[in-house]
Amino acid sequence: CTLTIFFSGGLNTLEITTDFHHYHRFWHEYTNFPLSDFSIDTYQSSHEGDMDWMPNPIYSLIALFPIAIFGSPILLKLIGFICGSIYLLTIKDLCKYLKPNFSVWQINFLLIGICGNRWFIKESLGLSTMFLCSFFFIISLSVSNNLLRSLFLSLSMVIRPNFIIFF
Repeated sequence: CTLTIFFSGGLNTLEITTDFHHYHRFWHEYTNFPLSDFSIDTYQSSHEGDMDWMPNPIYSLIALFPIAIFGSPILLKLIGFICGSIYLLTIKDLCKYLKPNFSVWQINFLLIGICGNRWFIKESLGLSTMFLCSFFFIISLSVSNNLLRSLFLSLSMVIRPNFIIFF
């Protein structure tokens, strides 16, 4: 994570966040919330005219509030790091549950393989649509409460409408 943040410009950069400018414009064009100066400056410097379709509102609200409201790329990456860690811990627990005869080494190699994938790190730190979709999907597999499972599956679906293919 540290290397990815370093090579992408540091904690205060938005370069790590994929499609940021597209989804960020939702806050400026479709809400009346008081937005941070950082968010306003970023929007004004990247605004390329009106687009014909609206960015995903659920994703924009969930993932980009640290920028829009607090003006903090650091908070965005911190939340991404925490979600990525929860994702990995959930994968570990699911491996123990689904395949109890996996050794600790096999599970650790799987987790290292996931962590070694630079796209996982970049997508989780930047809270991309695909990461959040798979995050909510993985969480839904680990909860036993049907209401919570339905909530997490629904969040996966509204964040990434092609979620049904993943499912």
